[in-house]
Amino acid sequence: MNLLVTIKQAGKRKAKIVDKNLMVSDDVKILKDLICDIVTSEVKRFNEIGFEEDIFNFLTSSEIEDNASIGKVSFNEKHNKNKQDLNKAIENALQCFEDGIFRVFINEEEKENLNDELNLTDGDKLVFIKFTMLAGRLW
Repeated sequence: MNLLVTIKQAGKRKAKIVDKNLMVSDDVKILKDLICDIVTSEVKRFNEIGFEEDIFNFLTSSEIEDNASIGKVSFNEKHNKNKQDLNKAIENALQCFEDGIFRVFINEEEKENLNDELNLTDGDKLVFIKFTMLAGRLW
């Protein structure tokens, strides 16, 4: 099944909002299944990416401009070259949802529990909103 996922990259000058296609299993019936399916595919993709070192790294002018708009110009290098553990990643994602680190909306309807039933169809719109914890002192 093909879903449309909204990805927002915040920036001071430009905010990019992109819709990305995401393939999920037809067996997804509850929110927990959806999160597990997405984490599984992302961990698999991460673990399959090679770690070849480029001899000459460079950024194009548009990449520099895009990165500057969000306040960090870098080569997006992966510093962690270890394969990721799928079970730990799933456990972490589910715990983050339960702790309120991110929220899930499907067709503008918030899903609040991992056992919420889903009636997904091709083209449904999926939005993940990640909350950022503010830094500061707790006294």
